[in-house]
Amino acid sequence: MMRSLNPTRLRDTILSAAVFGMLLILTSGCEQKTVQRLTIDAPQSLPTASRSFPCTVLVVGKPSINEPLKRQWSARYDSEFNVQATTVETLSENDFKIPQEVDVVVYPSELMIELIHRGRIAELKQSVYESESLNKNDLLTHFRKSGIRYDSKTWAVPCGGPLLSLIYQPEAFAPTKTEMPQTWSELIRWAKRFSEQPIESSANSDEVSTDKSSGMQAIGVPLAEGWAARTFIAVAAPYARQKGRLSVLFQRRTMQPLITSEAFVRAFDELKALAKINPENLNMTPADVLQALVDGNLAAGITWPTSTVTPNSETTTAQTLLVNSLPGSSTYYDESAQAWGTRQSSEPNVVNLHGMVGLLASQTKHSRRPQSAVEFLKWLPESSISQTLFSGDETLGPLRTTHLGDTKAWIGDHYSPEFESTYAKHLKDAHSHALIMTLPKILRYGDYMKVLDTQIRAALTSDLSAEATLQKVASAWEAITKEIGTKTQSDLLRRNSNF
Repeated sequence: MMRSLNPTRLRDTILSAAVFGMLLILTSGCEQKTVQRLTIDAPQSLPTASRSFPCTVLVVGKPSINEPLKRQWSARYDSEFNVQATTVETLSENDFKIPQEVDVVVYPSELMIELIHRGRIAELKQSVYESESLNKNDLLTHFRKSGIRYDSKTWAVPCGGPLLSLIYQPEAFAPTKTEMPQTWSELIRWAKRFSEQPIESSANSDEVSTDKSSGMQAIGVPLAEGWAARTFIAVAAPYARQKGRLSVLFQRRTMQPLITSEAFVRAFDELKALAKINPENLNMTPADVLQALVDGNLAAGITWPTSTVTPNSETTTAQTLLVNSLPGSSTYYDESAQAWGTRQSSEPNVVNLHGMVGLLASQTKHSRRPQSAVEFLKWLPESSISQTLFSGDETLGPLRTTHLGDTKAWIGDHYSPEFESTYAKHLKDAHSHALIMTLPKILRYGDYMKVLDTQIRAALTSDLSAEATLQKVASAWEAITKEIGTKTQSDLLRRNSNF
């Protein structure tokens, strides 16, 4: 016998079923709508994944990198990007003022103190220096220390710079089975020996022999305008630089020029000897020296390898060239004691010249888009970006240890594998030396160098003594210092943190 249903319970059951049915319908509709929304909106959300960093950059004295900068930045960010260009001379004439719209300035390293002193650039943000992109531990030592620091602060990111080296043809030195010259005096003796060698003639004709070693009758040293002063300082570096004495061109407290000391007199006499043996040196830049080396016209030369210099003919000695450090000295001139001293056995005899030329990048002091500036400064020294942008410039060089694994990008492919590996080791060793020489960060440093360059070049072809020449330089330097202000210059010099 069937039991009759309670009307109240039946009503509740029917209502529950209706509610459950409604929930199923609503749930199903919501799920379908959600899927449709995600499907429709997904493509529209993709552009937001790449942030926009509009940026304006001022490039000083390097117009060749303007277009590559635009291309590389555009490949990374879909942002407004403007590049302005100016020369060092124009910037200097305008008191180093930077247009208000500029976020980052890329400039020759010698201008850093000018920009700091006038408040044109900002200290490098910790977020940049510690960033994974910059990867400061991968930078070669002196690019992350002396090159970008001043007054115990970091002001820039490095874009690279060269290292003067001794590149030579082993076949020219092979007959005597002697090691490479270790001092400048030894190099001069080699230069004299080469100049006295008769050029061999072919046994069957009056033509000069085509043997590769027969044309190597000289050693090249860059003494052309703009390079004589730099080469002179490189020769003087092992004589003038010693432990504990950081400033070798000026007395740190008084700005008295030290250019007349015996260290520089000795360097001048040796440089003059090299110029006399090969008068062509007075017309040669580092690029000219390198060209003569790869063409087989020099036994050795002071320069550095670049990809911009290639052999002029199919017959070349580039495949047999090797690279060595500059000559050094086991003795140095102690300015305080006014006497020559001997280096400790733990000290390197070679004193490499860093900061001779190079390129830096800094955020402008009044950047209107600081986040864009930060992104640009983290991006610029990235390993692949910096290699792409700067490896084709003859005045720059590798700046990272990762660059040393593939130096062909910087030096070209016409050197031997032995040269490539030796060059990489040479750079690594040079940056590991504790004893280096950098240029002082003082105002109008270019003017001081121009005076030195002019006087050195004039004296190399005259009978003027080293003492008289360097005294003329010292007097001109004192006049420049007085014009700027002795206290201003001495304060800047004492706040150098190059080492």
